[in-house]
Amino acid sequence: MMNKKEMLFFVEAVANEKGLPKQDIFSVLEDALASAIVKSQPEEMQIRVSLDPLTGDYEAFREWVVVDPNNMPTIEQDDVLTQQEFNSQLMISLDEARESDPEVQLGEVLEEPMNEVDFGRISIQIAKQVMFQKIREFSRRKIVEQYESRIGEIFHVTIKRIFKGQVVLDLGENTEGVIPRAHQIPNEQYSPGRRLRVYLYEVGVGGHSPQLYFSRSMPALLEELFKLEVPEIADGIIEIRAVARDPGERAKIAVYTGDPHLDPVGSCVGVRGTRIHAVTNELSNERIDIIVWNDNPAELVLNALAPAEVVAISVDEDKRSMDISVQEDLLPQAIGRSGQNVRLASQLTGWDLNVMSEKDMEIKKSSEQNKLLKLFTNSLDISEDNAKAIIKAGVSSIEEIAYMSEDELSAIKGLDSEICEQIRNTANDQILLGLLSGDDEVTEQDDEVTNSIVSEEEATEK
Repeated sequence: MMNKKEMLFFVEAVANEKGLPKQDIFSVLEDALASAIVKSQPEEMQIRVSLDPLTGDYEAFREWVVVDPNNMPTIEQDDVLTQQEFNSQLMISLDEARESDPEVQLGEVLEEPMNEVDFGRISIQIAKQVMFQKIREFSRRKIVEQYESRIGEIFHVTIKRIFKGQVVLDLGENTEGVIPRAHQIPNEQYSPGRRLRVYLYEVGVGGHSPQLYFSRSMPALLEELFKLEVPEIADGIIEIRAVARDPGERAKIAVYTGDPHLDPVGSCVGVRGTRIHAVTNELSNERIDIIVWNDNPAELVLNALAPAEVVAISVDEDKRSMDISVQEDLLPQAIGRSGQNVRLASQLTGWDLNVMSEKDMEIKKSSEQNKLLKLFTNSLDISEDNAKAIIKAGVSSIEEIAYMSEDELSAIKGLDSEICEQIRNTANDQILLGLLSGDDEVTEQDDEVTNSIVSEEEATEK
């Protein structure tokens, strides 16, 4: 084993290198010495070691658990094995224990000082193994505790090396992190010594050392970068409501403010684009579209698809999807390269978006109206003229007809009071029949038809 001077020097060095408290290192040495003493003894025993942090002197104590041999409980005391039978090497009877300490009680530990122990070569090796294993455990625990509470933060780090496709990062204090391949920006050049900002998204505790996982591709990184560059976002005056990214190429971010005198987009862009340029430069010149958030989904989609001008929108709220028509010459701009623009707009808004030309929109709209016309004429047993009148009024399902009042139905041009009563009764019968039979055919047919259609004039107004 190390002499006293070497031991104190070792504690000082490890504490400084690993950033661990000296008391923790002394605790490790005490456990290591106890293990060495146990291995050097011919019989099984429980040992406790007390180390003086000032001098390096240590004392060793043999321990017994005080028990009643005639009434043995299940014992759980430190490293003493749980057992039912009396073990004289690890236990001592109450009567015998009180010969040494009259105040000792059942379940307590009786200690007896040991003479200086002569450690063997094998026991010294075991002590070293225990010591370094415990130090590694302390280091892992410290890193986990330090970084688990910081998940979701941005770190400014240095690339240390590239290993098996992963970017290894130097965080200082002998701590490393990695950017997995899936969280790297495609085609971004990573080289040792480069400084960059990364987003901590996970702390793994498996393996020989804790793993700190960072990302360059997550939308959260973009959000945190804007918080750094835009004080109004950091202060909560401007909110980031949604972010969508195609890492390294393009991103969309929706912002909102309750202050009517503040321009949220202009604040994020900054004077002469200084703020947004700082973000794009950090992300390998990723192009960023900033839009104003709107609680109205159709309005939000219009903003998200800008600068492409939308002619009309058809909304299916049940499926959370929208059919969007634009002018033929603006269709490539609205869709974007490889569908990038519409894909990001869909991610940002949370709606499935199907962008098409005005001609294709008319064809689809006509097809849906023909389906609805067939559904009404067959299910309600009415003429095509009456069915067209109902469709023109914006009614798109039999269920909707069933729940309309007489006044609402009779207000539809082309329907007289007699036919209105027949239509309502037939619609109610269809719904009731479907409920009794458990047949959802009517509802399924209704779902095939767009729930509401925003006309060309309405979309233009928006």
